[in-house]
Amino acid sequence: MILIGTVLLLVLMILFIPVRYSGNVKKGAEAQMPEYAGAKAGWLLNMITACYEFKEGNTALTIRVFGIRLKSREEKELKKRQRREKKKKTGKDVSYSMLEYDEESDSIREKDVNPKGKTHVFVDEHEDDSDITEVSGAEVKNEHINTEPENSESEGPEIAPEENDVDVTAASGPDPYEKIRTIFEKLTSRIGKTVDRIRYSVNRSLNKLTGINEDISYYKNALFNDARNREVIDLLIREIKRVLKAIAPRRIRGHLRYGSDDPADTGKFLAGAAMLYPFFHGKISIVPDFDDKILEYDLVLKGRIYIGTLVAVLLKLYFNKKVKRFIHIMKKENANG
Repeated sequence: MILIGTVLLLVLMILFIPVRYSGNVKKGAEAQMPEYAGAKAGWLLNMITACYEFKEGNTALTIRVFGIRLKSREEKELKKRQRREKKKKTGKDVSYSMLEYDEESDSIREKDVNPKGKTHVFVDEHEDDSDITEVSGAEVKNEHINTEPENSESEGPEIAPEENDVDVTAASGPDPYEKIRTIFEKLTSRIGKTVDRIRYSVNRSLNKLTGINEDISYYKNALFNDARNREVIDLLIREIKRVLKAIAPRRIRGHLRYGSDDPADTGKFLAGAAMLYPFFHGKISIVPDFDDKILEYDLVLKGRIYIGTLVAVLLKLYFNKKVKRFIHIMKKENANG
């Protein structure tokens, strides 16, 4: 029971505790791009936060859980790489070394038992022990390479071509009529293949246009001539408006300063902004500049999103039979009833 109650409490918290978000974008008069752009979202009294920032051409994403910053994958890989490089620098390879006592310095040092220039000693069994030859490693390597047997014998006697053989085709020249006939056949074959490709491309384009016209007629009939589909479209419009209202920012404030080279363009911009005046009245101030070309702004917005509202809209659409039928019709599947 305790586990069920805990899960139920967690689900209710996710559905009914809002996710609060804020955003800010800023650009100076002389800057070509926004100097700063950032967005932040927090849930459960900012115990879980996500922050994205763009500043001076650099981006950064930070996620914190109960104030503890979560490291990204790149940061973890970089830290592992730094640890490996540190081990390589501090580690010492003593696989080919041993310790020896140095009488002169009265200390213990490492002695290389397999140096690069170590000499190999060869003793001939048939000679005295005093006859010992020292050969370097490079000479031994060359000696092994040069001891391969040389095959000086030839594989077999070469057979000289007979002088009496006569090339009949070389004596009699090519037939000019045969050459012309071959060229004509190749030319007609290429022309025929080109014509076939053009015919295939034209037919394929016509088939595509025919299919597009059929699709337009099908969807036009399904969307406008079916009463149940029109009801579904009205339902989708209402639910989309509901979602947009739920996620829309509650507070917007800032200022905008705009100016163009041509004062007429500045006037057109003000005319377009006047159409949106009821939405940002008292929130955003617009200052026109008819003398200089300038674009300067500083905007801040804040809002909240209830996950429960989004889940309710999705469930309502998912269990609606008319919506399912509408989806089947849009996929051109059999959706009778």
